[in-house]
Order: sequence, then structure tokens, then C-alpha cells
Amino acid sequence: MSVRNRLVGVALKYLSFFEPFAKFGISYYLNRQLKQYKQQGLLATYKARVQRLGKWHYRIEVSLDLTSTQVARVVRVMVQQIRGLGR
Repeated sequence: MSVRNRLVGVALKYLSFFEPFAKFGISYYLNRQLKQYKQQGLLATYKARVQRLGKWHYRIEVSLDLTSTQVARVVRVMVQQIRGLGR
């Protein structure tokens, strides 16, 4: 067995152990990003909820209140971020 195969096996074992805590990490990151958008004036209010359905399965609900001006700005920011992912 190669070293890489061993490392992958060990990593998956440890990731599986911490998987139930992923909900908190996802929720923290999502709320932090939405708070940042609100401070920039891109959002009026927001509510985010993460629910663990099963192992490696999550439901993420996001409720955003936006004005028409904010919608245009959010779409522009999201398009820029998506374009940046391809680089």
C-alpha cells in the first residue's frame, strides 16, 4: 500500500469523526459572510439556518430582505466572485 493511500484512509477516518460538527462551521462561515454583506449595505436583513439531515447531508436555508437597488448590487458582486473562481 502506498503512503498516499494510507494518508487518504486516515484522513477520511478523521473527517468522518468531525463530520457532525460541520454544521457549526457551515453556519459560522455563512453568518459571517452575510454579516459582512449587511455591513457593506448589500442586504437589509438576513436569516440563515443549517440543519443536519444525515451523514454528509445538510439543508441550508437563507432568507434575505433586499431592496431593488440591493438586488442589482448583490448580483454584480456574486458574478464577480463566480468569475474569480475560474482563475
